[in-house]
Amino acid sequence: DQTGRAALVDAAEMALRRMERDVHRALPYSLRNAAPDRIELVRVRDVARYRQNGGPGNRRLNLNNADTAFNVLGVFPSITAPYTLGTDNPDERLVIFNLGASPYDIYGGDAVVTPSTTAVTIIDDGNEHQVQLNPGHEFEDSSPSHRVYITETPVSYACTGGGLFRWSGYGYQAMQPTAAVVAANGVLMTDRVTACRFDYDPGSATRPGLMTMQLTLTNDAGESVTLLHLVHVPNAI
Repeated sequence: DQTGRAALVDAAEMALRRMERDVHRALPYSLRNAAPDRIELVRVRDVARYRQNGGPGNRRLNLNNADTAFNVLGVFPSITAPYTLGTDNPDERLVIFNLGASPYDIYGGDAVVTPSTTAVTIIDDGNEHQVQLNPGHEFEDSSPSHRVYITETPVSYACTGGGLFRWSGYGYQAMQPTAAVVAANGVLMTDRVTACRFDYDPGSATRPGLMTMQLTLTNDAGESVTLLHLVHVPNAI
Protein backbone atom coordinates (compact mmCIF):
# COMPACT_ATOMS: atom_id res chain seq x y z
CA ASP A 1 0.00 0.00 0.00
CA GLN A 2 2.79 2.39 0.88
CA THR A 3 4.57 1.61 -2.38
CA GLY A 4 1.40 2.26 -4.34
CA ARG A 5 0.78 5.57 -2.64
CA ALA A 6 4.42 6.60 -3.13
CA ALA A 7 4.13 5.85 -6.85
CA LEU A 8 1.08 8.12 -7.11
CA VAL A 9 2.84 10.91 -5.23
CA ASP A 10 5.94 10.61 -7.45
CA ALA A 11 3.91 10.72 -10.66
CA ALA A 12 1.87 13.74 -9.56
CA GLU A 13 4.95 15.51 -8.19
CA MET A 14 6.96 15.09 -11.39
CA ALA A 15 4.09 16.37 -13.54
CA LEU A 16 3.50 19.42 -11.33
CA ARG A 17 7.23 20.20 -11.16
CA ARG A 18 7.38 20.15 -14.97
CA MET A 19 4.47 22.57 -15.13
CA GLU A 20 6.11 24.75 -12.49
CA ARG A 21 9.30 25.04 -14.57
CA ASP A 22 7.29 26.20 -17.56
CA VAL A 23 5.30 28.71 -15.49
CA HIS A 24 8.55 30.14 -14.08
CA ARG A 25 9.78 30.69 -17.65
CA ALA A 26 6.52 32.24 -18.88
CA LEU A 27 6.50 35.57 -20.69
CA PRO A 28 4.86 38.16 -18.40
CA TYR A 29 1.08 38.16 -18.82
CA SER A 30 1.17 35.37 -21.42
CA LEU A 31 -0.47 32.83 -19.11
CA ARG A 32 -4.06 32.02 -20.09
CA ASN A 33 -6.57 29.97 -18.12
CA ALA A 34 -9.80 29.84 -20.13
CA ALA A 35 -11.07 26.84 -18.14
CA PRO A 36 -9.99 25.05 -14.93
CA ASP A 37 -8.83 21.99 -16.93
CA ARG A 38 -6.12 23.77 -18.97
CA ILE A 39 -3.52 26.52 -19.05
CA GLU A 40 -1.43 28.11 -21.80
CA LEU A 41 1.72 30.23 -21.67
CA VAL A 42 4.61 31.41 -23.82
CA ARG A 43 8.06 30.26 -22.72
CA VAL A 44 10.91 32.79 -22.65
CA ARG A 45 14.33 31.93 -24.01
CA ASP A 46 16.14 35.11 -22.99
CA VAL A 47 15.70 38.71 -21.83
CA ALA A 48 17.75 41.92 -21.89
CA ARG A 49 17.23 45.66 -21.53
CA TYR A 50 17.04 47.70 -24.70
CA ARG A 51 18.63 51.10 -25.18
CA GLN A 52 16.12 53.92 -25.20
CA ASN A 53 18.23 56.67 -23.66
CA GLY A 54 21.95 57.39 -23.79
CA GLY A 55 24.48 56.46 -26.43
CA PRO A 56 24.31 57.21 -30.17
CA GLY A 57 20.84 57.63 -31.59
CA ASN A 58 21.24 54.69 -33.97
CA ARG A 59 21.66 52.38 -30.97
CA ARG A 60 18.37 53.36 -29.30
CA LEU A 61 15.00 51.77 -29.88
CA ASN A 62 12.78 54.19 -31.78
CA LEU A 63 9.11 53.69 -30.92
CA ASN A 64 7.82 56.33 -33.32
CA ASN A 65 8.33 54.36 -36.52
CA ALA A 66 9.28 50.94 -37.87
CA ASP A 67 12.76 50.66 -36.36
CA THR A 68 15.27 48.45 -38.16
CA ALA A 69 18.01 48.22 -35.48
CA PHE A 70 18.62 48.88 -31.80
CA ASN A 71 21.08 47.76 -29.10
CA VAL A 72 20.60 46.10 -25.75
CA LEU A 73 22.57 46.96 -22.63
CA GLY A 74 25.12 44.15 -22.67
CA VAL A 75 24.09 40.88 -24.31
CA PHE A 76 21.42 38.19 -24.37
CA PRO A 77 23.08 35.57 -22.12
CA SER A 78 21.93 32.50 -24.07
CA ILE A 79 22.59 33.91 -27.55
CA THR A 80 25.85 33.50 -29.44
CA ALA A 81 25.91 36.19 -32.11
CA PRO A 82 25.38 36.27 -34.99
CA TYR A 83 22.06 34.52 -34.58
CA THR A 84 18.74 34.74 -36.43
CA LEU A 85 15.59 34.09 -34.44
CA GLY A 86 13.86 30.94 -35.64
CA THR A 87 17.07 29.04 -36.33
CA ASP A 88 16.69 26.84 -33.24
CA ASN A 89 12.92 27.17 -32.86
CA PRO A 90 10.42 28.48 -35.45
CA ASP A 91 8.32 30.15 -32.72
CA GLU A 92 11.11 32.47 -31.53
CA ARG A 93 9.96 36.10 -31.55
CA LEU A 94 10.97 39.46 -30.07
CA VAL A 95 8.50 40.87 -27.51
CA ILE A 96 8.25 44.24 -25.72
CA PHE A 97 5.55 45.25 -23.19
CA ASN A 98 3.13 42.33 -23.36
CA LEU A 99 0.18 43.00 -21.03
CA GLY A 100 -2.12 40.16 -22.06
CA ALA A 101 -4.90 42.51 -23.17
CA SER A 102 -5.62 44.20 -26.50
CA PRO A 103 -3.67 45.76 -28.10
CA TYR A 104 -0.77 44.72 -25.86
CA ASP A 105 -1.23 40.99 -26.35
CA ILE A 106 1.19 38.51 -27.93
CA TYR A 107 -1.76 36.35 -29.02
CA GLY A 108 -3.68 39.21 -30.60
CA GLY A 109 -1.46 40.84 -33.22
CA ASP A 110 1.88 42.54 -33.82
CA ALA A 111 1.72 45.45 -31.36
CA VAL A 112 4.09 43.82 -28.86
CA VAL A 113 5.68 41.03 -30.91
CA THR A 114 7.56 40.80 -34.19
CA PRO A 115 5.52 38.99 -36.87
CA SER A 116 6.69 35.79 -38.51
CA THR A 117 7.50 37.77 -41.67
CA THR A 118 10.12 39.90 -39.87
CA ALA A 119 13.64 38.50 -39.83
CA VAL A 120 15.29 39.25 -36.48
CA THR A 121 19.08 38.93 -36.37
CA ILE A 122 21.29 39.52 -33.33
CA ILE A 123 24.89 40.59 -33.97
CA ASP A 124 27.87 41.69 -31.89
CA ASP A 125 28.30 45.46 -31.64
CA GLY A 126 31.35 45.95 -29.44
CA ASN A 127 30.35 45.00 -25.91
CA GLU A 128 26.66 44.91 -26.78
CA HIS A 129 24.25 42.91 -28.89
CA GLN A 130 22.49 44.74 -31.68
CA VAL A 131 19.05 43.60 -32.83
CA GLN A 132 18.41 44.01 -36.56
CA LEU A 133 14.89 43.76 -37.99
CA ASN A 134 14.06 43.26 -41.67
CA PRO A 135 11.62 44.73 -42.44
CA GLY A 136 11.50 47.22 -39.56
CA HIS A 137 8.89 46.84 -36.84
CA GLU A 138 7.10 49.41 -34.68
CA PHE A 139 6.33 48.30 -31.13
CA GLU A 140 3.20 49.82 -29.61
CA ASP A 141 4.76 51.21 -26.42
CA SER A 142 7.84 51.23 -24.20
CA SER A 143 8.33 48.81 -21.33
CA PRO A 144 8.65 50.63 -17.96
CA SER A 145 11.76 48.51 -17.29
CA HIS A 146 13.00 48.61 -20.92
CA ARG A 147 12.84 44.81 -21.11
CA VAL A 148 12.94 42.99 -24.44
CA TYR A 149 12.18 39.26 -24.44
CA ILE A 150 13.04 36.49 -26.86
CA THR A 151 10.21 33.98 -26.71
CA GLU A 152 10.65 30.29 -27.33
CA THR A 153 7.28 28.63 -27.91
CA PRO A 154 3.69 28.53 -26.68
CA VAL A 155 2.96 25.65 -24.27
CA SER A 156 -0.40 24.19 -23.24
CA TYR A 157 -1.31 21.79 -20.42
CA ALA A 158 -4.69 20.10 -20.21
CA CYS A 159 -6.42 17.39 -18.18
CA THR A 160 -8.79 15.12 -20.09
CA GLY A 161 -9.56 11.43 -20.47
CA GLY A 162 -7.72 10.46 -17.30
CA GLY A 163 -4.43 12.08 -18.28
CA LEU A 164 -2.43 15.29 -18.05
CA PHE A 165 -1.05 16.34 -21.45
CA ARG A 166 1.55 18.89 -22.60
CA TRP A 167 1.63 20.38 -26.10
CA SER A 168 4.18 22.87 -27.46
CA GLY A 169 5.53 24.27 -30.73
CA TYR A 170 2.17 24.95 -32.38
CA GLY A 171 2.47 28.69 -33.04
CA TYR A 172 0.65 31.69 -31.60
CA GLN A 173 -3.13 31.36 -31.72
CA ALA A 174 -5.84 33.91 -30.95
CA MET A 175 -7.85 31.38 -28.94
CA GLN A 176 -6.48 29.05 -26.28
CA PRO A 177 -6.45 25.41 -27.48
CA THR A 178 -9.14 23.17 -26.02
CA ALA A 179 -8.29 20.22 -23.79
CA ALA A 180 -9.24 17.79 -26.57
CA VAL A 181 -6.84 19.45 -29.03
CA VAL A 182 -3.99 19.44 -26.48
CA ALA A 183 -4.56 15.74 -25.77
CA ALA A 184 -4.73 14.83 -29.45
CA ASN A 185 -1.46 16.60 -30.29
CA GLY A 186 0.47 16.61 -27.03
CA VAL A 187 2.54 14.29 -24.86
CA LEU A 188 1.11 12.41 -21.88
CA MET A 189 2.72 13.71 -18.67
CA THR A 190 0.93 11.35 -16.30
CA ASP A 191 -2.09 9.05 -16.33
CA ARG A 192 -4.55 7.93 -13.62
CA VAL A 193 -5.76 11.52 -13.29
CA THR A 194 -9.19 11.61 -11.71
CA ALA A 195 -9.35 15.35 -10.96
CA CYS A 196 -7.36 18.46 -11.66
CA ARG A 197 -7.81 22.19 -11.43
CA PHE A 198 -5.71 25.16 -12.53
CA ASP A 199 -6.51 28.67 -11.32
CA TYR A 200 -4.58 31.81 -12.23
CA ASP A 201 -4.62 35.21 -10.56
CA PRO A 202 -2.57 37.66 -12.68
CA GLY A 203 -1.91 39.94 -9.72
CA SER A 204 -1.33 43.66 -10.14
CA ALA A 205 1.39 46.26 -10.58
CA THR A 206 2.36 45.83 -6.92
CA ARG A 207 1.60 42.13 -6.42
CA PRO A 208 2.89 39.11 -8.41
CA GLY A 209 0.52 36.69 -10.06
CA LEU A 210 -0.28 33.29 -8.55
CA MET A 211 -0.88 29.98 -10.31
CA THR A 212 -2.66 27.31 -8.25
CA MET A 213 -2.28 23.76 -9.57
CA GLN A 214 -4.16 20.83 -8.04
CA LEU A 215 -3.82 17.26 -9.30
CA THR A 216 -5.50 14.07 -8.05
CA LEU A 217 -4.29 10.61 -9.09
CA THR A 218 -6.02 7.30 -8.28
CA ASN A 219 -4.55 3.78 -8.51
CA ASP A 220 -6.24 0.48 -9.34
CA ALA A 221 -6.89 -0.16 -5.64
CA GLY A 222 -9.01 2.97 -5.48
CA GLU A 223 -6.55 4.95 -3.37
CA SER A 224 -6.09 8.60 -4.29
CA VAL A 225 -3.55 11.30 -3.59
CA THR A 226 -4.05 15.02 -4.19
CA LEU A 227 -1.13 17.43 -4.57
CA LEU A 228 -1.41 21.20 -4.51
CA HIS A 229 1.29 23.54 -5.86
CA LEU A 230 1.31 27.33 -5.65
CA VAL A 231 3.61 29.09 -8.12
CA HIS A 232 4.40 32.81 -8.01
CA VAL A 233 4.41 34.55 -11.42
CA PRO A 234 6.41 37.81 -11.28
CA ASN A 235 5.03 39.31 -14.54
CA ALA A 236 7.91 41.81 -14.68
CA ILE A 237 7.43 43.83 -17.85
